Amino acid sequence: MKGLTKPKRGQQELGLTRCRGLLRLSLATLPYGFYLNLLGILTVLGLLRRQVRYPCLDPLTRFSLIGISGVMILSTLTAIDRGEAVLQLSHFLPFFWLFATLPILVRSPFYQAQLAHDLVLASVPINVVAIAEYAAKNNMLPPMFSQLGIVQAWQSAPHIGRAMVMFDHPNTLANYLAICLGLGLGLIAREMGRGMTRGMTRGMTGGSQVDLSQPEGRSLQPTPIVPPISLWLWGATFLNLVGIFCSGSRNGILVAVAQLLGLAMMVKWNRIVLLIGGVSVVSLSLAIFSLGLGQRAIGIAQVMDDPRVGVWKIALDLMGERPWLGWGPGSFKFLYPARLIDPDYLTIFHPHNLWFMLGAEYGIPIMVALSTVIGFICYRGTRAVWERSPCSSPDPADAQHPEATGSPVGDRGDRSIFSGYALAFGGSIGFSLLDVTLYDARINVLNWVLLSILYSWTLKSPIQPTVKP
Repeated sequence: MKGLTKPKRGQQELGLTRCRGLLRLSLATLPYGFYLNLLGILTVLGLLRRQVRYPCLDPLTRFSLIGISGVMILSTLTAIDRGEAVLQLSHFLPFFWLFATLPILVRSPFYQAQLAHDLVLASVPINVVAIAEYAAKNNMLPPMFSQLGIVQAWQSAPHIGRAMVMFDHPNTLANYLAICLGLGLGLIAREMGRGMTRGMTRGMTGGSQVDLSQPEGRSLQPTPIVPPISLWLWGATFLNLVGIFCSGSRNGILVAVAQLLGLAMMVKWNRIVLLIGGVSVVSLSLAIFSLGLGQRAIGIAQVMDDPRVGVWKIALDLMGERPWLGWGPGSFKFLYPARLIDPDYLTIFHPHNLWFMLGAEYGIPIMVALSTVIGFICYRGTRAVWERSPCSSPDPADAQHPEATGSPVGDRGDRSIFSGYALAFGGSIGFSLLDVTLYDARINVLNWVLLSILYSWTLKSPIQPTVKP
């Protein structure tokens, strides 16, 4: 009987490895394939359900999400349009399942770094197309290109002067690029941290590496303290800044600047990164004030006249009228016309703020509960990363990948990877203050995957997979 356990364990590890590969492929190409990629993610979830015996979530988080789901369903039953409410509920409940299943699969820092590399590299074609679309919509292309079908399609598309590539709105594009920017910044910080630690180690031997296999410990040639980071990583990461500018998203610009400030805090010891970040911010500022954002001027008057302010007031009124269960998922667009704030905006689908949307459509208890659960997950993940022992990993499989850790004497690299995912998820949180992008399933999937990775750092004991007979 004992001999039968080893093949099963080997099959389990092989199954998890295949799931990781399929998940990487599905997420990296998510903007391009969409429905096929969503099918790939569903396949991963189904396979994991067969592999994992126990749920990945701790009891507090699990029962909190179950309770939130129950209240959401109750809000759906009392909605003014139940059909629409059931449809809108799909933006939450399936993603709770995604979040509850993935932590066991994505807990490896080495795998997290691989996934971040995939997403950053996959954003390059999107940014290139965004630049071309921005040039076409702003009449910057030579006349010889004006007759091309793709150029004419760009020029006739909505949102004048703003690129949106394959997304349905420029802000959705900007949110996706902000996620990729945050991940890229984390990878850069990781490489910088690993380089600094190696330099400190070499400093103990006089600044040179010592080859112990040579007689008398012959010294090798000194190497730089900071190893060169591949040009594609620099280029692909900061190209997202250009793509965000081409989207014309004010939210995106604010989020990107905040992420650059986060990078500055992570690599404050490296002047090169600080210089590049400063040049990026200055370049963005000059481009905004000279070209505007999507043919929109930027100033105090434009901020004060933003229709979001009136929409937020409507959402607050709706929350006051039905504070406990809200008006039901997707109800805001039905209630807005009677409270029209501007004849230029006859239809508004949501309050352009995630918390106002939750409060108005699902009720204040759901708004507070969901925010508390997600905030507590981020807090616990951050505390777990900073309190764990050096060179330890939440995934025992990382013992086969020494490069998964930041260095042989510390875990700065792993902390940088975690910080990159925190910057990416924080970018989406920043977007949620001024817009609601979860209606795009691609953004919604990425957000819950990011949260799963942040949560995976809180896992202390291995979760044993099993093969059902």
